[in-house]
Amino acid sequence: MPLFTRENAREMNRRANLIRWSRPIAQDPPPVITPPSRPDHSLASTTREQIAKIDARLAQAGSMKVERLEMLTRAKERLWRIYAHAAGIPSPGHLRPTRGRERPAIELDPVPSLPDAHNPLPDPTAIAGRNGEAESGPTLPEPDPAPLP
Repeated sequence: MPLFTRENAREMNRRANLIRWSRPIAQDPPPVITPPSRPDHSLASTTREQIAKIDARLAQAGSMKVERLEMLTRAKERLWRIYAHAAGIPSPGHLRPTRGRERPAIELDPVPSLPDAHNPLPDPTAIAGRNGEAESGPTLPEPDPAPLP
């Protein structure tokens, strides 16, 4: 015989609703905890503080195991990358973007074109007439039609 039936479910639902509705409704939400404000609370300054702590631990490198020393140097490298990005320091191979600087427009001086001495251009007035129409010049004779076999 199952212990959880429709009748049991109905009764448990009724009891749960009575308990839920009998509780007072909370009027004020719980206060939000904010971190203490610092005047220079930025990612760059916080990261720089962490790098200083790692530097202090690296100063005691003589009494450290090699694994611990490697972990600290990797942590410092990762924090340095975060600090460089937050501070706007360009990474190797990238230039720092500049504001308001545009490339100057290059003004080209026209180069005078000299006529080719071996292949001079024809005079345009000799090709076209006064009204821009082509003059009728000598015509070539029509070729003889090929004889049919």
